[in-house]
Amino acid sequence: MVSITELALNENQLNGEIPSEIGNMVQLTKLFLYRNQLTGMIPSEMVKLTSLAYLDIGRNSLNGTLPSELGNIKGLTELNFEFNKFTGAIPSDLRYLNALTKLSVAQNQFRGTFPSWIVESFTLIDHLHLDYNQFTGTLPSEIGTMTTLVHLNLHSNKFTSSIPSEIGNLKSLTFLWVGWSNFQGTLPTEIGKLTLLTVLDASHLSLRGSIPSTIGRMVSMTELALNQNQFTGAIPSEIGNVVQLTKLFLYENQLTGIIPSEIGNLDQLTELWLYSNHLSGPLPSEIGYLTSLTAFSVGPNNLNGTVPTEFGNLSEVWHLSLGGNNFTGTIPSEIEQLSKLTELLLQENLFTGPFPPNLKTCSTGMTNFCFYGNQFTGVFPSECCNV
Repeated sequence: MVSITELALNENQLNGEIPSEIGNMVQLTKLFLYRNQLTGMIPSEMVKLTSLAYLDIGRNSLNGTLPSELGNIKGLTELNFEFNKFTGAIPSDLRYLNALTKLSVAQNQFRGTFPSWIVESFTLIDHLHLDYNQFTGTLPSEIGTMTTLVHLNLHSNKFTSSIPSEIGNLKSLTFLWVGWSNFQGTLPTEIGKLTLLTVLDASHLSLRGSIPSTIGRMVSMTELALNQNQFTGAIPSEIGNVVQLTKLFLYENQLTGIIPSEIGNLDQLTELWLYSNHLSGPLPSEIGYLTSLTAFSVGPNNLNGTVPTEFGNLSEVWHLSLGGNNFTGTIPSEIEQLSKLTELLLQENLFTGPFPPNLKTCSTGMTNFCFYGNQFTGVFPSECCNV
């Protein structure tokens, strides 16, 4: 067994501890134990595996601290400790792993400040996942020198700094997750330099100020989550340039002004969530161009005017929420033909006229509709009693 170079026992139901005898397999270059039910600590004998290039023990129930001696395995290129119960700080001796390209310690209980030595030592790294831990302190501006990064995940930590503007130097990034990590300040305008970025999650932070118009340069982006912050000002019209977007989350901010008509350029959108802001003005008819849309929510806000008849083009929509605004007029008959609609929320507006008599989904798939707080007249359709 000592001559084995690759050991793959991943995705089984192995339990118990990793045996100390594994340290005898000194020819190992690849060790895959992920997705098992292993417990206990990493055996100290594992550090004898100085030929290892790949070590993946993620998705187990391992605990304790990481052995600092892992820093002696200088040929390591990929390290995965994610989804375990490791504690303490990431040992600084890992700085000697200069060949590392991928490191994931996600979903553990690591503590301490952001390991600044990562910036200096991991010059080849392209995937860095530190999410769902308890890292604190400042994200150093020097992170902007890690220009090989493709994935950077800092989600769900306890940082106390702003997002450094130098993050705009990471021009190879395709995924950036910084949400739920307590970052403050503003979203730097330099974020617009990340033209290869496909996913940006900066949700549930304490970001304030305006959403930078430079976001319109991020033309590769498919998902943008800036929800649950303190953004003010208008939705930048430049958002209409990001035509690959499929999901846009701007809800629970303090945004004002109109919904820009340029949003109608985003014909790949499947989800558009703008609720709980202070948006005003009418709904742009251009939203009717978003024929891939499955969920649209703008309530509550301060919107007014009538519902555009073009909304009848949203043939894929199942959730349509306009409640808590100042909409007037009648419900367009075109809305009544949306056969996939299961949730229609129109409450607390100023709608008038007869209760919509021809909602096709009343007798088929409607699960949630709210019409209270309006000025509808006439007879409640008996078909709706079949919901």
